[in-house]
Amino acid sequence: MDLKPANVLLDDDMMPRISDFGISRLVGEKRTWETKYWKGTLGYLPREYIDHCLISNKVDIFSLGVMILQIMAGPKGYSQSCDISPSEKFIELLVGKWRNRLQATPMGALESICQQVRTCIMLALQCVDPDRHKRPVIGSICFSLAYTGAIWTPSYYTIGEVVDDNKLDKMVRYTGKPKTQVDRAREALNLVHEENKEILAFRTLARIVPFSKTGTHCLIYNATGDNLHYVDNHDWHGHIVDDTSYPRVIGNGQWAIIHHEYSFSKGSTACVVYRGKIKDGQYKDYLLAWTAQIRPFTSNKSYCEIGGVDYFQTRWDDTYNKMKGSDNSSTAKFDRHEIDTIICQDRYLPKFIAIISLMTHLGGKATSTVPWDNCGGLMNFIVMDDDLVPEQR
Repeated sequence: MDLKPANVLLDDDMMPRISDFGISRLVGEKRTWETKYWKGTLGYLPREYIDHCLISNKVDIFSLGVMILQIMAGPKGYSQSCDISPSEKFIELLVGKWRNRLQATPMGALESICQQVRTCIMLALQCVDPDRHKRPVIGSICFSLAYTGAIWTPSYYTIGEVVDDNKLDKMVRYTGKPKTQVDRAREALNLVHEENKEILAFRTLARIVPFSKTGTHCLIYNATGDNLHYVDNHDWHGHIVDDTSYPRVIGNGQWAIIHHEYSFSKGSTACVVYRGKIKDGQYKDYLLAWTAQIRPFTSNKSYCEIGGVDYFQTRWDDTYNKMKGSDNSSTAKFDRHEIDTIICQDRYLPKFIAIISLMTHLGGKATSTVPWDNCGGLMNFIVMDDDLVPEQR
């Protein structure tokens, strides 16, 4: 509550931190509350809160929209958006002003930045919609911003160079030729070990996660030929360690790193959903789930599934039941895409690994029976003839 620029602070790494949560700590899990008096900063509060003292997470969404409008249009951005109708006129006016300021930018970059500006303004206007039910959820906002490149993902959450068309252009067999999503996916698999980036991913986790914080080390590799965007996550037991979070964007050819800390006596049980493009501009959601048990005589398990956009958010219980019936490894396929997951049986720092790929379409075969050494050591892959073959080192 009371989300405004003065309450958004930057740490030493220039990462934003929200302060002054106000009465939001008292709201709990109930979706909407009614209070006797309103409290906050005028200019950042919606009418349903000022007039009727209704509190919900859509109050913060409204405040976020006001902040974005101030960034894009200046301190009076929100009032200007109310004064200029229709909204398309306001959007084009702002985009035009940004374009004039950025004329010195190379044209390719200029068009990309203008698209980011347009996306930010459109999202902000959705956030300040007078009808709170029409305001977007935070997951959709993050996805739209990340897809246009309008938000930044900390580089230490993703390891490895992105395998995009620019990287393919440096390869003789692709120089001067059109590149496809399948080409990018194939080369992402061929470069799964490039500069030992999977080992670097584990070492990075070990560096940023205190040794005392037991939990699941998660690695996710993207070999879909396109970006994967974070959508949502759900915790049954445990939580994300304070110093890490789910990467908002995983580039093609990158390892994403996550540490999910144990809850007392119950271990780590959670899932995360990423969204990726499959074909013809369509999207699918990829669910990755794991349970790591700290109790003796229990087994760690992994589960994965591919579904439609926003398919999983109302099916957490169903996912949990499916995972209970799963094994330490799991595979899911849809059309051209495939997910393979595995978790080792280490009790204190188990490793969960997921690979999202175009293996089925490429004619290869991803494995879900990756061998581990007694210490739960690293998985190793060798990519040969479009096949993903496991090998113990």
